[in-house]
Amino acid sequence: MRYFSIAGFIVAIDSRICQSRFTQNILSEFRTENSDGVPFLTVHVAPVADFKDSVFNTSYSDLGIETSFYRVGKRFFRKLEKEGTFLRSEFYETDGEHYETNFDFQGQNQIGSMIYYSLRWACCLAFLHRQTLGFHSSTIIYEDKSLLFLGKSGTGKSTHSQLWLNNISGAELLNDDAPFVQIADSKVFTWGSPWSGKTPCYKNKSTQTAAFVLLQQAAYNKIRKLTLYEAVTVLLGSSRFYYFDDEIFTDRNYEILSEILKKVPVYHLECLPNADAAQLVVETLKANGVL
Repeated sequence: MRYFSIAGFIVAIDSRICQSRFTQNILSEFRTENSDGVPFLTVHVAPVADFKDSVFNTSYSDLGIETSFYRVGKRFFRKLEKEGTFLRSEFYETDGEHYETNFDFQGQNQIGSMIYYSLRWACCLAFLHRQTLGFHSSTIIYEDKSLLFLGKSGTGKSTHSQLWLNNISGAELLNDDAPFVQIADSKVFTWGSPWSGKTPCYKNKSTQTAAFVLLQQAAYNKIRKLTLYEAVTVLLGSSRFYYFDDEIFTDRNYEILSEILKKVPVYHLECLPNADAAQLVVETLKANGVL
């Protein structure tokens, strides 16, 4: 086993999973020698038997990988496959405090990517039980606080973060695709993760969360704070995709989001891809006492 600290949790991963260069690159910043006690999540290489047809199907279209998901009781199953290569995952609770996942894989076509996505899935399911959600977001650190930019793929999240890096002094990229948001000590924190999309930004650090900002392309720059109802809808759409609408995880997702929204505001930014848009966010959040 090799040990990693992800979002503050100890994750033990079978050494065979860590052999690929792909996995080594994304996990290197999260490696730890702290193996005392039972890891919060353990990932084994083991058979996943009797895999049946799923109740949910989707795909990673850019990679041509098909994925399917289903649940039996409190055991959760997922399969990724492409042209003769597959990775089956089984996730389950062991004692109410710790979780395990089995990976059963065969073939070489996109296996590195399948391991990448399956590890993220397992972490998201486990961390959900400790007040931690995975988000689809590009995230900036500014004045020791994190700002999460939300929106559908292609909206311009990465572009907006880059505007901050180029024009806002002191801005730092924390993660460009899949940070974790965690409630701890009555505060909300954002963690970097080993999953950062097309931008390699794998930082094992956290900062207190200042705000979420939903981006929408427009011919002008305008920002407003969302109502609670609007904010719930926005955050739900940016977090629950990891769980495929399964009722157990969706209910837990709602519970955590409701606590997050008691502490962190959500804004809607209609914007151009220019420096003025980034500056507008800074000025608005400072005026509102968020930064």
